[in-house]
Amino acid sequence: MPADGAQMHAIVDKVFFQHGCRFIFSTRSKTPYLLKEGTQDRFYGPDYVFEPGVDEVIREGTDLWVVSSVDHCWSRADGAATERCSTAASTPSTASTR
Repeated sequence: MPADGAQMHAIVDKVFFQHGCRFIFSTRSKTPYLLKEGTQDRFYGPDYVFEPGVDEVIREGTDLWVVSSVDHCWSRADGAATERCSTAASTPSTASTR
């Protein structure tokens, strides 16, 4: 299932003319576009090509894994960014003061 409208376009472009039955499931409502971290650029921009069977990492990290799909994807990416910011703000600096 596509995470946003831009990925939906990429999926349809990839599978529409393939031989056989294809099923693309979608949410009924619009979802916000996923953005590349720290930018206003769409994650699934004009250069994105959908590859069936390949997982995609939306945000890199080392503390935990969040697995999500469809309309939950953007809210999980936003939640991870919010948590990353609040953790960084509450962690004492290890930089030297000398």
